[in-house]
Amino acid sequence: MLTYEADFQALFFTHNFNSMQKIKSLILCALALTLMGFQTKKREKANTVTMASLLKEMTDRTDITYYPSQDFDCRQFSSHDRRSDTNPGNHLWFANNDFGNFIREEQTNGQTEYVLFDHQGPGSIVRFWMTGNKETTDNFILRFYIDGNKEPAIEGNVLDIISRGKLVGPPLSTSVSTDSYPSFKRGHNLYLPIPYGSSCKITAVHKQGRKPRFFFYNINYRAYRDGVKVESFNKNTLTQNKILIEQVSAKLKNGTGEHSRVTDEKSFSLALKAGQTKQLAYNKGAAIQRLGVQLKAKDMEQALRSTVVKMTFDGEQTVWCPVGEFFGIGHKPVPTKTRYHRVDADGYMSALWVMPFQKNCRISFENLGEQPVEIHGDIALQKYKWTRRSMHFYACWKQYANIKTGDNKDASGKGGPRDLNYVRLEGKGVYAGDVLCLYNPALEGHWKTWWGEGDEKIYVDGEKMPSHFGTGSEDYFGYAWGLGTPFHHPFIAQPIGEGNLTTGVTVNSRVRALDKIPFRKSLKFDMELWHWVKTSVNYAPATFFYMLPNGKCLDQPQVAEAKRKVARKRHDIIQPVADKNGIIEGESMICSHKEAKFSGSYSGNFSGGYLMRCFGIKENLTLSFHASKVQTTDLELKAIIHPQAGVFNVYLNKQLISSIGSLPKKKSMQTIRLKQAKIQKGENKLVFKFKENPSNNKEIDIDYIKILPTSKKSL
Repeated sequence: MLTYEADFQALFFTHNFNSMQKIKSLILCALALTLMGFQTKKREKANTVTMASLLKEMTDRTDITYYPSQDFDCRQFSSHDRRSDTNPGNHLWFANNDFGNFIREEQTNGQTEYVLFDHQGPGSIVRFWMTGNKETTDNFILRFYIDGNKEPAIEGNVLDIISRGKLVGPPLSTSVSTDSYPSFKRGHNLYLPIPYGSSCKITAVHKQGRKPRFFFYNINYRAYRDGVKVESFNKNTLTQNKILIEQVSAKLKNGTGEHSRVTDEKSFSLALKAGQTKQLAYNKGAAIQRLGVQLKAKDMEQALRSTVVKMTFDGEQTVWCPVGEFFGIGHKPVPTKTRYHRVDADGYMSALWVMPFQKNCRISFENLGEQPVEIHGDIALQKYKWTRRSMHFYACWKQYANIKTGDNKDASGKGGPRDLNYVRLEGKGVYAGDVLCLYNPALEGHWKTWWGEGDEKIYVDGEKMPSHFGTGSEDYFGYAWGLGTPFHHPFIAQPIGEGNLTTGVTVNSRVRALDKIPFRKSLKFDMELWHWVKTSVNYAPATFFYMLPNGKCLDQPQVAEAKRKVARKRHDIIQPVADKNGIIEGESMICSHKEAKFSGSYSGNFSGGYLMRCFGIKENLTLSFHASKVQTTDLELKAIIHPQAGVFNVYLNKQLISSIGSLPKKKSMQTIRLKQAKIQKGENKLVFKFKENPSNNKEIDIDYIKILPTSKKSL
């Protein structure tokens, strides 16, 4: 019995022990499943796109170096002229009525709503630019409908939402330039991300039911692919993210962001003779966090263009760019400040792109100019975790020098606009920004001096029609109406805009955060050269992007263009030489008179649309032109002769070729024959000597000089 009891007790305890083990196992299993569910939800939450995740991405400088883990396309809706949606061979490809064009009209509660934007699927608005006239900005209401809801999640006056801070403050909501007047003509920009889970529609409604006319817009958005979850914007989203929005805004304003700690910082000094190259090397994997440079040269404008920075990461040369464009200012030593470019008043330049490398890095500076250059700078490095998604940084530059703009144009696209290529890429990567430096020699005093009617056209992965089709070059760069007022913003800048509506240089830049453009196979970026008038320009874009190893930029370094003399005055591009008809335009000649002005007539009343107006002349007026050969022939002078000019003689290269002894009672356009003019090869000086009238307000307006055909042989 004792044995039996013992066996029974043993059996009893064994049974209970096994049961407890099973219960314990079940409890542990349940806990594990609960924990797994919690972790899964946590991972899902971490992988869900939210306003908070997008805001954090905006200030994480390292994020752009990794190919996006959440699969999305960046696309654009715009008000571009719908006539352009044709074969690129048709002139309507360049049609220019880029306003008041909407997807469709809808009737809602007796009101007509004009649909600007309509995307089905998960996504997020990442940039909203617009401009218009006073009628547009005062009277139109924007409505954002999220996930098919009939009530708008956002509703209000167009400028209140986009740039007046009623939705969010600066710099996420801004107008540029704040010095431009009137304010409605500024470019208005909203960078606050607005995510949606299944759809988004944006409409415009006029308070009195009118149709929008001068309503220009570009809306960049992310279209997430299958499997990406997005938490939709609602009326509580701004309140829930209030502190984060303030933090992000402060970081963007201050030019800071989430940066890894600097692990190494080195300064350097390089003295480069003409034609010389010097190199810096790093042989341990890391990432460049900041590259700073102070350039010293006698001719700083030329040095900014002819000093080239080259970078090789892990054996691949990915950067070839003039120093000026690399730091966002072209060949003009002016201050600027964006998220990735900073140039101080003393000329110290900083590039803040994070540039990772797995094994090694080589940074070279090459002096392609004819003068010695000194470079003083510093490089800051940070630790970097290289993964399968890590990308190398690229910078590419090219120049279209003295490129002809075609003829005078109207909005139909006739007159010879063209597409200029910014960059062509093959591989997998992300497009990150660009800097444009140009010299516009068109004459002041005429609104059609404007060079930038052209639209961006960005083709991703072999698209036949670009997924980005814009409404104007200045719209792409965030401002509006061609206004040349300088401005600086974390994502856009115009450090100098003198070449917009007057003769001179313009520099525009745009860097991308949430509106970066992923590409899986290829990317092509074209921008229309759409100038109102017939002229020639120097047009130089630099582009910035990241690609996985073995990506290809199909554009080769343009050594000859980097060596080319930069344009500083009109005659560096528009030479005072005869065209095929023997005509030398008055506005093309080099004038000694400081009071000479240019007057335009777009209707074509003047040859070439302009004449040179020379007034306030005291004694003599000297005009210069160039010839390719020696010859003796007659010239034809077409000019407006003013009574106060008095009697004057005309000399060519010190030889008297005409005397004007009688003047009209009132100013009139006259054609005067200048006989037996001896033209010399190279520079020729045409001098008007005024004899009898003592007035200091003599005036003569030169339309053109024409070299007439002659049967005499050239000497």
